[in-house]
Amino acid sequence: MAASAPAWLETLLWLVQALQAGLLALADALGLLPRLDGQPLWPWRWRLATEMLRVDQGLARQLALALAAVTLCAPAVVLACWRRTRRAGLVLAAAALLVGALPTFTLLQPAGGAAWLAATTPTQFHRSTTGFDSAAIAAGAPLYAAHCASCHGEDGRGNGPLAASLPMWPPDLARGLLWQRSEGAQFWAVRRGLQAASGSGRTRLRHELTSGTDAIPTMPAFAGTLSDQDIWAVLAYLQALAAGQGLQREGRWISPVALPALEADCGAEPKHFTPVPGQRLRIVAGTAAPLPDPRLRTLLLLPPDAVESAIEAESADCISRSADAWQAFALIAGVSPQALAGSQFLADRDGWLRALGSARQDWSDGDMVCRGSASQPAQASANPAGDGLGRLIARMDAEPLRPVRGAYFH
Repeated sequence: MAASAPAWLETLLWLVQALQAGLLALADALGLLPRLDGQPLWPWRWRLATEMLRVDQGLARQLALALAAVTLCAPAVVLACWRRTRRAGLVLAAAALLVGALPTFTLLQPAGGAAWLAATTPTQFHRSTTGFDSAAIAAGAPLYAAHCASCHGEDGRGNGPLAASLPMWPPDLARGLLWQRSEGAQFWAVRRGLQAASGSGRTRLRHELTSGTDAIPTMPAFAGTLSDQDIWAVLAYLQALAAGQGLQREGRWISPVALPALEADCGAEPKHFTPVPGQRLRIVAGTAAPLPDPRLRTLLLLPPDAVESAIEAESADCISRSADAWQAFALIAGVSPQALAGSQFLADRDGWLRALGSARQDWSDGDMVCRGSASQPAQASANPAGDGLGRLIARMDAEPLRPVRGAYFH
């Protein structure tokens, strides 16, 4: 779940992402690009394959050297414009080009080009317009059941009743596949469909420029069936479904899970709940909130059939009566809505769900179902032997989560 790459590589990946996003924004500002779902389309067939740069540091160093050389050429050209510094500027420009020539030449070779360039889709840099919202998750449930479950299965593991009749078996979406591609790439896959090259088992996203003469359709396009808003809702539902299925199978969340947006009452009229930045959160599913704890805020998640007289919410900071939120957390926990009552979730200071336990017993180390990279050991002495919640809080603080999606920090 956590990224483990050198600082220079993370800087390079951030720079590559910023350059591509900046180029897209500039072209959009000049009115050169068409739009889809309110966002500009990437006009080129290729992009820099940051996922390969993350795993191949030799390739990343070559690209970094080439970019540095190109960057040095700019001030060298400026120096060459002045008589006194013309010779030095020309020498510096020549040296920069020479230093950058070899890695650039290597990168442009057919083998290297296949590694550092990746075929992409027009919506590669799109972001979900619904976000990971409980209302979107609830809206995506019937759409997935109607259009996707027959192939992908009710649990998203690729075992639907029509799976065996397809040219390729559907992938297991509970294995973290949704985090290997950007949101925009997933959107395009659903909207435009998937196809595989004839004679190979490699599936690719269908692109406008793909000839299709040697391609075998493996997933139909839903552009004429689902609206763009529907597609984002299906993807939000899939993310929650995959989280719960992975948890039930592996005992942990294979991919990071954010706190889904929901409606809640925090002392005023019900509104969209927004976690306080830098503050931990405890989400309790049921009708009774535990005793207040100064180390975190408490959100009481009421079941859809809760009786008002049975609610004990005096110690809760916020209360959610949203049936959509209840369904979303049941999916994330991998249980039926009827079995969610009595569950507790812990979210860290950045809004990521980290632990899942029962309100009927104390917390334990086994309840930490989303671990990060340990930056420093938790101070056990600061927590009494019986304070399981305190130990988990210490672990969340000591093991920050830096999830990567599509090779970038999410």
